[in-house]
Amino acid sequence: MRLEQTRSAGEGLERSCQGAVASWITSTRPVGGVELFSAWFAGEAYQKHRHDTYAIGLTDSGVQVFDYRGSTHVSTPGQVVVLHPDEIHDGRAGTTDGFGYRILYVEPALLGEAVRALRGRPYPLPFVGEAVSTNRTLSRAIEEAFRAPLESLAIDTLIVDLAKGLMAGERHGARPVLSRRVDVSAVERARQFLEAS
Repeated sequence: MRLEQTRSAGEGLERSCQGAVASWITSTRPVGGVELFSAWFAGEAYQKHRHDTYAIGLTDSGVQVFDYRGSTHVSTPGQVVVLHPDEIHDGRAGTTDGFGYRILYVEPALLGEAVRALRGRPYPLPFVGEAVSTNRTLSRAIEEAFRAPLESLAIDTLIVDLAKGLMAGERHGARPVLSRRVDVSAVERARQFLEAS
């Protein structure tokens, strides 16, 4: 893989490793809504930022530390990290040895379609409560994605495998609780805002 600036992963991150002699980043252009990204960092890897995509990664070496959803998380080799779209996070090495990882950036709509197909009906996007896990389904999917070039059939299989892994990580596959309560005042404020704009 060669380094390219991309919307999901590379944009802005290439500046994060300037001055850090041994750090590196590689990524692919998005193919069919999926982008592959791998990196190795020492010290601070990147400052707070967000993605429009799901970010599903596998720590390969060292200790990866990041702040996400109000907590500090630690991922070590073999552990999977799941970051949901539009969630602010940062990242750094947990030791002086640095850390390496591979990560997939996946368009939410693709996972939504896969979940709908697997469940046989419309269903909310997967929401995994634990940012760091040892989810074997996700780990295998990430490993497989980096073995060969992304092609249409491989992407379809990858998306289904990721959806299965995310659904398994959803409170052990339990259906998320959906609130039926409508906040009428919030709806009214939104209507007024849209009319004013």
